[in-house]
Amino acid sequence: MKKPLVLYFLIILILFVSVCGIFGGWNLIKDPTGKSLQFPDNYLKNTIFQDYFFPGIILFTIIGIFPLLIIYGIIKNSLDFLEIFNIYKDEKWQFSFIIYYGIILIVWIDVQIIMVPYFILQPIISLIGVVIILLSLSSSIREHFLK
Repeated sequence: MKKPLVLYFLIILILFVSVCGIFGGWNLIKDPTGKSLQFPDNYLKNTIFQDYFFPGIILFTIIGIFPLLIIYGIIKNSLDFLEIFNIYKDEKWQFSFIIYYGIILIVWIDVQIIMVPYFILQPIISLIGVVIILLSLSSSIREHFLK
């Protein structure tokens, strides 16, 4: 089955955020002070974290690596063991996971907004999460992932 054009746009959006998550997460794991990314010391003052190591792990794995599994599953139409986590039983797991990822991005940013001062990437990433969800609900995407 031919992939719809909107799916390629979704893959590009997901890949963009994934690469940013891997880059940012890795830098926070490597340098938990956050100085390598020019994060001010006061960003963590209202959080449960002493440094950026644990947020870096979350960023690296959930925002960075997890979406690569989704993209791989879309391109290769594989990883069917993930079907167990699919809440939309009429569609393949990839459809659900695209929506999950959009929700994860929005929640990640919402938590950031509550815990750390505003910075310009927050609304951009949150908006990308909304766009991912909206595009995934388009009829061409739903039809593509029908079982």
